[in-house]
Amino acid sequence: MLQGLFALLYGILIALLLILGFFVYKESTGYNIVEYTVCTDKDIPAPVRFVMLSDLHDTDVTHDGNEGLFRSIQSIDPDFVIFAGDMITSYTQLGNGSDSTFAFMEKLADKYRIYYGLGNHEQRYMAEPDRFPGKYEELKRRVESLGINLLSNAHTDLDKENIRIYGFDIPIENYKRAVTVDLPEDIIPDTLGNCDGEKFNILIAHTPDFFKEYVKFSPDLILSGHLH
Repeated sequence: MLQGLFALLYGILIALLLILGFFVYKESTGYNIVEYTVCTDKDIPAPVRFVMLSDLHDTDVTHDGNEGLFRSIQSIDPDFVIFAGDMITSYTQLGNGSDSTFAFMEKLADKYRIYYGLGNHEQRYMAEPDRFPGKYEELKRRVESLGINLLSNAHTDLDKENIRIYGFDIPIENYKRAVTVDLPEDIIPDTLGNCDGEKFNILIAHTPDFFKEYVKFSPDLILSGHLH
């Protein structure tokens, strides 16, 4: 009797682990479309629609070279596209697993303006040059050769839309998982300057962990990913 009970509990545990594994796989390799409407009293000449992508990690999420993802973006008909980091993964070599990602970026860039903020994987190339020699420079060259605006501690103005987009590079040490390391005080305005009160200011900051610090910078919209 007791042995049979243990066998039943063991079977239930295995089934739960399989279900969990399937859920994690599905969530890690698929994608969701979530729509938000943001209102502002800033002077925006006409409604603006954009798509934010984050944490692709060199994944073919639709198992067709991301053609299905591309068609989904086309159906939204955005004015521009924002990458909020980790489009590649630093654990694979550029030119290997990343080739399909760059092909997808190229296809998007042929049709849309793209603004690219860095995530921890892109920043790892920059922060660990001995481990990843020349990889950040290669990433930057390949991205910019596609006409994509790489926003590494920088901003760009979309004059037609009266929008300013900032890309903030969160220091790599602030991505530690076990212990949260606070951002240095005033690092964001010291790095990016001050928001233009007349424009609609978008801040790309890859992890939402430091939301309170981002708010002090006074952007109108904060875009993050990372927690997937």
